[in-house]
Amino acid sequence: MVMARKPAGVEGVLVKEVMTPKVVKVKPSDSILSVGNTLAERRISGAVVIENKKIVGVVSKESFVASVKYLGENPLESFKVRDFMTERYETAHVNEPLGDVVDRIVKSKQRVDRVLVLENGLLAGILTKTDISRLYSKHAKGFLEVKDLMNEKPPVVYDIMPVTSILKHITLAKEKRVVVMGGQKVLGIVTALDVSMALFEKLKVHKGKDPLDYLTLDEVITLNPITISKHADAAQAAKTMVEKKIGGLPVFNGKLSGLITKNDIIKGYKLFKDGK
Repeated sequence: MVMARKPAGVEGVLVKEVMTPKVVKVKPSDSILSVGNTLAERRISGAVVIENKKIVGVVSKESFVASVKYLGENPLESFKVRDFMTERYETAHVNEPLGDVVDRIVKSKQRVDRVLVLENGLLAGILTKTDISRLYSKHAKGFLEVKDLMNEKPPVVYDIMPVTSILKHITLAKEKRVVVMGGQKVLGIVTALDVSMALFEKLKVHKGKDPLDYLTLDEVITLNPITISKHADAAQAAKTMVEKKIGGLPVFNGKLSGLITKNDIIKGYKLFKDGK
C-alpha cells in the first residue's frame, strides 16, 4: 500500500455528480416475463419498482434466482413483478456527499449492489458500483495495487461439478460470482446475472418444470475471462471492469491468487477518500 496523500478530485463530490440518471422503472403489476425480456435485452441486473410515483421495491438478478424455486408448476407468464421483487433497498439523497454513501456501503452487513437516489422523496437516479469504480479509476491512479484490495481466497468451483452445486456456491458467495477452474487453469467465471438470465430463458421454454434440470455449465459460464496481476494498479483493474462491463477479475500470477471486484474497488475508494 502506498503512503497516504490528499485525495485530489474526490473531495466534495456529491451523489448527483456521479449517479446514473436513467433508471429502468417497472410497476408491481407488470408481467415478470415482459420485464425479464427487457432486462435480458439490455443485459442489466435490475429495475426499480414504482407505484403511484413511489418506490416500492427492486427486482434484481438475486431476487429472480431466489424466487425461481417457488414457481412450482406455474408458468412464468402467470407471475407479476411483485412476486419477484424485494422491498429491501438502500437510498441516498442527490445532494448527499458521495463519501458518506460509500461509508455506509462499506460498513453495511448486507451486500449493496445499487443505491436508489432520491430528490423530494422521488426517484432521481441510481448509484451503482460502476459509477464509483469509474471515479476511482480516474483519480486514484498509483494509490493501491490489486493485491491490497483483492480477496485472496475467492470462491472456486470446478468444471466437473454439477450446475446445481455451482449455483449453490454462487448463492453462498458474497460477491455472487465464482471462478471456474479446470485443474490449475482458470476456465471462466459464472455470476448470478449469468445464472438468472439462463434460468429465465429455460423457464420460457420448459414451462412448469424445474429449469435447473435443463441448465448446463456451457450456458452460464464466461470462458477465458480477463485476468490481472496482483501487482497491477487497482485503478487499472477498476478501469478494465468499467470498460468491459464486468464485475470482477481473477488475479492470476502463474496460478490463481485472488479475485478483485467492484466491491473491493469501493473499499479502495473509501481508503483513498480518507487518505489512508
